[in-house]
Amino acid sequence: IGINASDLEKYVARMGESYYTSDAFKEQRVDYTPMSRHGMGLYSCFMVSRAILIESKKDRAINTAWNVMNVQSLDAIVAKWFEGDGRMEFVTSDRKKPGTKVTLPLKQEYAQQINMDFLVNTIQHFTMYQPIPIKIVCDGQTKVLGCKKLHWNMPFINAIGVTTIRVDTDILEGYLVIYNSRHKQINCKSELFQQNFRITEHVESLELKPKWLREFKFYLNIKNHFLNINMCKTNVIEDEKLMELRNHIGGI
Repeated sequence: IGINASDLEKYVARMGESYYTSDAFKEQRVDYTPMSRHGMGLYSCFMVSRAILIESKKDRAINTAWNVMNVQSLDAIVAKWFEGDGRMEFVTSDRKKPGTKVTLPLKQEYAQQINMDFLVNTIQHFTMYQPIPIKIVCDGQTKVLGCKKLHWNMPFINAIGVTTIRVDTDILEGYLVIYNSRHKQINCKSELFQQNFRITEHVESLELKPKWLREFKFYLNIKNHFLNINMCKTNVIEDEKLMELRNHIGGI
């Protein structure tokens, strides 16, 4: 949906601020459900890059009599940050298409680790599937990742004594698998995603397995923003939403 200079200064450039939780976003009444809750991760960008270049144009704005103090501009912007310099530099932009492009010139130690296999494996690890095609261009190669439906290749999923439950509720989509001690050789990890993005590497710590089940695996995507994620985005906050998810899975 794009951003303007005001959005950039008030939200993107400030640690822990998010445009999507602001009154300014609510006033625009945009039919859009964001994935972000703590901004775009600018701090993470600085960890791996020598500079950050953001080019954007806001899609539309509702400017009415009651928000004249916060008039939304649709002018295209380009902003630059450089490593070691906290200042933000604006330059002119002739961008015509709404949306945002972020460019990161990587630090040498990170650039050396990147190849096509690394990029493909990383994207596939952190996304359950890719409903919007992702185009990767690296070292003269081009690859497009795209998959509109989830698919789980769990070994022994059709074995006798293994119960597979296909899940498609208002909250969840995916698979639940119940098996017995004869199938302990099943070598597969439970995985949990939210809005199609992996939300933790420590899924067992969430204790989503009902207590009365001995052997249980799951491969699930939470369709909308439901669980609250900690600020460093490594795990889920232990709160009533997590309890609600546990009860929902137990009910299924």
